[in-house]
Amino acid sequence: MATIALVLIHTPLIKIIVTCLLIYNYKYLVDNIVWKGLVMRKLIWWVFAGTSGGPNRARIVMALKNRPFNAHQLAETLNLNYKTVRHHLKLLEENNIITSSGKNKYGELYFLTKEMEDNYDIFEDLWNELKE
Repeated sequence: MATIALVLIHTPLIKIIVTCLLIYNYKYLVDNIVWKGLVMRKLIWWVFAGTSGGPNRARIVMALKNRPFNAHQLAETLNLNYKTVRHHLKLLEENNIITSSGKNKYGELYFLTKEMEDNYDIFEDLWNELKE
């Protein structure tokens, strides 16, 4: 069986296919990991360091990292005004940092998006740098 596989790998068509797969995987890596990571890094900087509400948004994200909350629970837990929390939740949701269940329903729960979870280390590095 191994002999058949070795013969197949050395055929020109298989070499072309393998090369195409390697190129495709490289393109996927650049498009979906490197590029999205750079975009997410800039977005995180803007949302948390480039605006005056950044510290409150950071507190919301850190709370949601541990567990989902609704707006009222976040307001109580973080000792913030409910309308302030709603404003920050809207901005975080518009920028794909958080998502919610039961859109526009009372008590809808908020979670970090997969993109934010995947890039949480960028957020932590930024936050630690801003605290210094």
